Amino acid sequence: MKSAINIIYLLGKFAKGKIFKAEYLTHYMGEEWVKVELYGANNDGSPRRYTIADNASVSKGALLELLDDRTVSCAIKARAPIAGVALEEHLPNKGVTDISCWTDGVFRVVASGTIVIGDPLTAAGIGVAAENNRVMASCATVEVVGTLKSHGNMRALDAVTEGTTLSVVLKC
Repeated sequence: MKSAINIIYLLGKFAKGKIFKAEYLTHYMGEEWVKVELYGANNDGSPRRYTIADNASVSKGALLELLDDRTVSCAIKARAPIAGVALEEHLPNKGVTDISCWTDGVFRVVASGTIVIGDPLTAAGIGVAAENNRVMASCATVEVVGTLKSHGNMRALDAVTEGTTLSVVLKC
């Protein structure tokens, strides 16, 4: 965290007085989803509350997989149904068994593979913990698009290649 604060200090000096949050840079570097714009009735991202295991560790901005009725996990599998993006941190073994997530907005995220503007997206879930928050283009079949629509619709706003960031519209 100390190095992130030092980077923020340096960025602040070069940004002519603009203030940067350490939280933004730290989470962005960890490949969590970074909010760009939130939609919904109050422009708050239409947060929803879900049940989560007490022993789960979730950082703010992590993509959450829908496991069961109103139950989530941050262990993402490829093409998993998406509940949303964690809007708060969840520390393990604190007796807390619920978490809120954003379900409507634009986010910056890292791509897995080549993605074209307008592509329907799905969770990459590559199995590598650091890359579980990545997205990939889904197959352009009616079945997959229909599945995405019912479990979280994601569309690319940028054309990118492997490992670069893009803006994604998320609506769960």
